[in-house]
Amino acid sequence: MQRDIGMDLPDDFCQDMSHAYTLPARYYTSDAVFDYEKQQIFAKSWLCFCHGSELAENNAYVTRRIAGENLLVVRGRDGVLRAFYNVCPHRGHELLQDSGIAKNVVSCPYHAWTFKLDGELAVARNCENVAHFDKADYRLTPVQVAEYCGFVFINMDMQAEAVETALAGLAEHLHSVCPNVASLQVASRTITDTPANWKVIVDNYMECYHCAPAHPGFSSSVDSASYTHTFHGRWTLQHGHSKSSSQGYSFDGDVANQAFSGYWVWPCVMFNVVPGDDTMTVIYEYPVSAGLTVQYYEVLMPSKEVTPEQRNFITWATQTFRPEDLRLVESVQRGLQSRGYRGQGRIMVDDSLSGISEHGIAYFHRMVAQCYRQ
Repeated sequence: MQRDIGMDLPDDFCQDMSHAYTLPARYYTSDAVFDYEKQQIFAKSWLCFCHGSELAENNAYVTRRIAGENLLVVRGRDGVLRAFYNVCPHRGHELLQDSGIAKNVVSCPYHAWTFKLDGELAVARNCENVAHFDKADYRLTPVQVAEYCGFVFINMDMQAEAVETALAGLAEHLHSVCPNVASLQVASRTITDTPANWKVIVDNYMECYHCAPAHPGFSSSVDSASYTHTFHGRWTLQHGHSKSSSQGYSFDGDVANQAFSGYWVWPCVMFNVVPGDDTMTVIYEYPVSAGLTVQYYEVLMPSKEVTPEQRNFITWATQTFRPEDLRLVESVQRGLQSRGYRGQGRIMVDDSLSGISEHGIAYFHRMVAQCYRQ
């Protein structure tokens, strides 16, 4: 029962990071838990939708499926960015697919109801012969939308606080290590249907305990001795000094940015500013069910037209580094369902909060546990 979700977690769950355990296995596998999360987390949080370059042009639109909802963001003819549920108010048919450039109106493929890009119903065939029909009653249902730190965010809670408040400080810090974040372009996109719970994927991101055994290329570039993980409200920062490596991040020693900066943003998007000049990777999680998450893995660069050196990085990131993480989270999801798993795992937090400490997982689990008690 949904009312029982979170009842087995103490009020101080994961408060004491030095003696913390993960969420019980059922929180990763239960459909009831996921249904609760859809309402208490995903319907109430600012969700990173896409990079701003995807919606820079008037009439540009992007659709995404997130936690059971089909959502649409479009830039109108007037240059204003708006977001809606991507469903026709007539009978619920989806309006647009994927992304692209819309016409000046959006027409439903089912019965040809037609909407302006501001959501207003323009045409409903035969409506003049239908009693008590008022076009004003059938606008598209809006969703909050905002541009922040070079990205587009949406929130299904129309009363939610501004994204600048919810994620205070993120834009300033991200711009300090990647000043041109807003002008970057999507140079590569890989979409995977990942058979793992969204929290398993966040857990994996929130620690570098696994980096040495599972990411030899990354570990050859990023100094674990100087690696830190700090908390900033609804976002965290993992930071490590780097050296150029042919097995990992290869960069000119004269570039301004010679560090790795990894940002986790509640609930489940990750921005990674890699060593070098104006290059980021972004991991978007779009949960589908308790055991399935669609992930968009994007490489952002100054131009979609990449150099041979940039192509080499994209190849390493998408064909070596990324699959390493995918294998890990898929295996964990299977193991969480095993009788051999003891139900909860010890979170390995050391006193110095070193580069291999798992205090990031404890921080994340404490935030999630608080949502279960709402």
